[in-house]
Amino acid sequence: MKRTLLIFFVLIVLGGLGYGGYKYFWPGSKNQSGGPLNEAQLCDVDNHTCSSIQKVTNSGILKVTITASGKSVSGLEVDVATKPGAQKYYMKLTDSNGTVIFDGIPAGNYTVYFNSNNFPQQFGSPPAETVSVVSGQTAEKNIDLISK
Repeated sequence: MKRTLLIFFVLIVLGGLGYGGYKYFWPGSKNQSGGPLNEAQLCDVDNHTCSSIQKVTNSGILKVTITASGKSVSGLEVDVATKPGAQKYYMKLTDSNGTVIFDGIPAGNYTVYFNSNNFPQQFGSPPAETVSVVSGQTAEKNIDLISK
């Protein structure tokens, strides 16, 4: 009986660890290492990790605002990388104003895109938009989603 309880307990713990590992470290999850809920994150697909953005010299700010028919879209994951599907990318959820701010990302050209797993189906395929971030400046990108 004790052995059966021990095996049951071990299976419960391992199952919880498996779920927790998926929830917090799998690309596309909203909670990778704390996820994009409160601050912008830099994520690494190969390592299944996300961390706070560390400001570097020659960096700028990217402000992205998402609307649909002129109304803000909150809680939508916004991803930014040199190209969609890149090994390293920035992510954050839009706030109540439909805005995300990526502060301290290196200057360069980026693509703003969306996690298709949580993209609202009423807007069809998630769009991808390009933007240039200039050192010491704030780049702004407004994206208005169109219902299909």
